[in-house]
Amino acid sequence: MRFLKKFIVSFLAITLAVLTSFVNGTYQLKAKTYFFARSSAPSKSDFHYYSDQNIYYKYDYDMPNCTAYAWGRAYEILGEPPQLSTGMAKEWYDYNAKHHYYAYGSIPKVGSVMCWNGDWGGHVAIVEKIEGEYLTISNSSYGGEAFYTQTNTFAYLKTYYPGFQGFLYLHDFTPAVNLAKPKLRVSRSGMNYTFQWDKIADATTYQIDVCHDAECELTDEFVTSKLTFTKAFADQPYWVRVHAQHNDFASVSNTVGVNPAAYHLMGTKQNLGTHFYAQIAFGDIYVKNVNHTAMLETATNDDKGIYEFIRQKDGSYTIKDTKTKELLTSMRQKNNVDLFFTNIDDTKNQTFFLRKLKKGYALQPSDTAYAVCGVKGEKAERTTPIQINRIALTTSQSFRIQKGGITLPVNVNAYKGSYDGKAHSISLQNVPAGSTITYRTSTKSGWSSKKPTRTNAGTTMVYYHVMNPHYAQDMYGSAEIIVHKANCKARINDYKHTYDEKKHTISITKTLPGSTIYYRTSLKKDWTKEKPMRTNVGTTSVYYKISNPNARKTFTGKANITVSKATQKPKIKGYNGSYDHKKHTLCMTQIKPHSTIYYRSNTKKKWSKIKPTRTSVGTTKVYYKITNSNYKDVSGSVSIIIKKKT
Repeated sequence: MRFLKKFIVSFLAITLAVLTSFVNGTYQLKAKTYFFARSSAPSKSDFHYYSDQNIYYKYDYDMPNCTAYAWGRAYEILGEPPQLSTGMAKEWYDYNAKHHYYAYGSIPKVGSVMCWNGDWGGHVAIVEKIEGEYLTISNSSYGGEAFYTQTNTFAYLKTYYPGFQGFLYLHDFTPAVNLAKPKLRVSRSGMNYTFQWDKIADATTYQIDVCHDAECELTDEFVTSKLTFTKAFADQPYWVRVHAQHNDFASVSNTVGVNPAAYHLMGTKQNLGTHFYAQIAFGDIYVKNVNHTAMLETATNDDKGIYEFIRQKDGSYTIKDTKTKELLTSMRQKNNVDLFFTNIDDTKNQTFFLRKLKKGYALQPSDTAYAVCGVKGEKAERTTPIQINRIALTTSQSFRIQKGGITLPVNVNAYKGSYDGKAHSISLQNVPAGSTITYRTSTKSGWSSKKPTRTNAGTTMVYYHVMNPHYAQDMYGSAEIIVHKANCKARINDYKHTYDEKKHTISITKTLPGSTIYYRTSLKKDWTKEKPMRTNVGTTSVYYKISNPNARKTFTGKANITVSKATQKPKIKGYNGSYDHKKHTLCMTQIKPHSTIYYRSNTKKKWSKIKPTRTSVGTTKVYYKITNSNYKDVSGSVSIIIKKKT
């Protein structure tokens, strides 16, 4: 069966009084039936495709598979399970024509199912976009890609797969307008803040929201057709965002915080390096990742939490837990909101400015009027989550960024196994980016970037040195490559077949790499590397010896070359003709070389190599026997018949 793979997100907003649905950053403001094209693969958490609600997924015919994808896409478009065939793709069109669940025809429409019945199982795809004579369809392919799109002319696409049948019209859709999200930028001159954004295709107006918290509870709003907006702000923090609008559709930008107070209350942004590793502490209390929550904990030297700081273009830092690879994240900009470590891509809430305080550094999320603190009240406490609060410049907002004393978190594994003819070495895992690793096999030799290897049985001691400019301490160590001798194994096959005029021998395969094989045909003979051969009928016993310096012992044994007699099929004809004064005899062809032929004209006579002849009118019966040491005997009789001449 041929099944689909890539797919395109579409959404059906069915008649509701006021409906807001987000698709690719665009939301619908009024109730209509719109079709939203899918241009990327669905997530593995999307139940339309990856759950038992999808009939193909339920019975293990999930993506990549054209029917599983098209069925799930139809489910997503309609908002309910489709009444489509649950069989092979080639059955979909005729199944619908028989049951009349959906209108169908030969004209492409957005949101329709395109059907083919060629090849073994046929193919189905979803029409996502129509631009003149060009269609964009989304697909999945059994044994291929889970999701992909194709854009070409209708004439081309309907013959791309064999056996085009037509379209199943799931609904009569109106194509949606996809508005890109504006990217809001801000600049400051005194108390005036200017917000700018680039023109969004198809947008006719822009609405600016001014909010008094990060969740954008509106303080004021403005509508403009321009691409810029300027407003004066006092010390109170505000948040601003812009909507691009077109009739029933709009998209919303990123939210930008305006915080005049932060520039007066806190010091300048600190640059502690473009890339470094450090611990975050209040005295002996350390920030640790406890079940994804940023907690203050008393920790041992080996468990204080190591964080990777990477400076961004605006001077802020991302702070990543080196164990879990999760980023410190401020989910919301409100008082008493806990901080978490997440893998969510949320740049706006995952960057922090370092501001210098008297006895440490404040971590300020995204130029807001907040700072990170460890508080339950106004002081740092153990076993409590760190939070964000209004900038207060208390000791609870003063962190210690500790670079020294952190060792490289590298794990070392050495090879230990039996000889297999391959080169083996040590391996280093969890090596931070930017590290330099050098090796040597003796404390007296120089360091080299080339990693030592060992192939043959034995032991090699490898010394390693890991350096990283972001860590205060280098890492030194050693590990052994141990290769044990292996069992000497081989696959031995006798030769046993009928004579065919060719040379034959025994077969020895799957030996250890580097093995040497010796042969002899008698226990009294010397060993030789030349493999014995046999052509003629008979048996040759071959003794073999397989030796390898990396094997525990030599492998010996005996195998036979056996050639049995073949069957020859000569063509033999007698003579039947009129008297002509000449001698006549039988005719023999296709006789194998080295054959001996015997004749006699009476079963009581002895065999002779002389071929019998006849000249006069009458009949002579000739018996023959063909012998050959490599072939079975062939015998029989024919007649020499001479008739009277008319």
